[in-house]
Formats: sequence, structure tokens, C-alpha cells
Amino acid sequence: MSLSALPAFDEQVLLLDDEVVALAARADAPWPSNTPTLDPTGEHGLREAAQRGIASLVMRSLVDLTSGDALVEPLRTLCEVVLKGRPVFGTFTGMTDGRMVPFFSNTAVYESAGSWVMELITPSGAHYLIPTDLSQCMAQAGDVMERAAAADPGDTANDTFLCFVSAPPQVGATEQFVRIARVKPGVLETGILAEGTVFTPTEAAPTDARAALAFVIG
Repeated sequence: MSLSALPAFDEQVLLLDDEVVALAARADAPWPSNTPTLDPTGEHGLREAAQRGIASLVMRSLVDLTSGDALVEPLRTLCEVVLKGRPVFGTFTGMTDGRMVPFFSNTAVYESAGSWVMELITPSGAHYLIPTDLSQCMAQAGDVMERAAAADPGDTANDTFLCFVSAPPQVGATEQFVRIARVKPGVLETGILAEGTVFTPTEAAPTDARAALAFVIG
């Protein structure tokens, strides 16, 4: 599920799993979101994917071969935010125990020095990088959350939620959990989700979508 309609073509960049792995390898940093068509634990497979990705970026003229293999705009600026910025929050469709349902799109929002990017990842491994800002993200996410809570219960399986989740804990952090807001028809709740544990709700339920999002972002 996306947070918004996609903006004009020249304001966004569409990449594939192979290409984001190649971009991450160029930056010597992991790509921060999921790659649905690739196994992130398979080093050999990722190396081959990066090689395919570089070839694809060149073929699509996303790399300027006349300027030291620099990335063209707006790809360079968008990737700078994703790979060097901080993840702020993400959305996914999840089961009651927090597991992601792989048949739906998910999103991630990043910020760096006041620049914001939303990444929409489809189940087929397409990544849309979209420039945005904090107020737009909050407004769009709140609208999606409110519409999901008000939807017809018959439209959604009872054991799935639309989840809004905080950035993952830093490596070495003492507390390994994420803050999460989850919503389905007639339900809007916030809580803590730690790996290997069940959802632990907050003592007080959120009053509205804005309060739920504020809890997630912290």
C-alpha cells in the first residue's frame, strides 16, 4: 500500500532490486529497505545482482559515463538521502505477530539534512524513490491510517494490519525493539514490537491518527 499517488515522472526514480544493490555496493553501504526478489543473506547472489544492476544503470543512462561514472540527477540526490540519511518510519501489511505479508507493497521514509525521500517497494522488486517532506509524509500517512480504520471490515482479512513502524534500533543499542502503530477496520492501536515477542500495546490507545504517528516517529 502506498502513502500517496506518485508525483510527476521527472521528480521520481524507478529502480529494480539489482540496481539498488549495485548502488549500495558503489556507496559501500547496505541498501536499507527490503529487496523482494533477492536473498540478502546470499553473498554470491548479491554480487551477481550488483553486476547486473550496474549494467542496467548504464543501459538506462542513469550513470554518466562522461563524468567519472557519476549518477545523474535526480537519482544522485535521492540516493544520497536514502544511503546516508536516517530512516524515519515505514509502512507494511503485517500479521498479528508482526510478520510482513509479502504480497503487498511497503514503504520507507528517509531524512538527511532537511531533505526527505519516500521509497515505495513493490512485491515484484520495483523501488520508487520519491522526494517529499515531513508535513506531506505525516498528512498522507494520517489519511491512509484513517481510511484503513474506517474501511469495511469485509475488505481486509481479520488477522492482518496496516502497520506503521519506527526506524529499526541502531546496531549495539541496549533496547532492541520498534514502536508500531497498526490499523485495520475499526481498530487503531499503538505498542512495542520486539523480535521474537508478541505485540505489547501502550497503556492508552491513540486518540487519532496523528497521535499514533507521533508515537511511531518519537
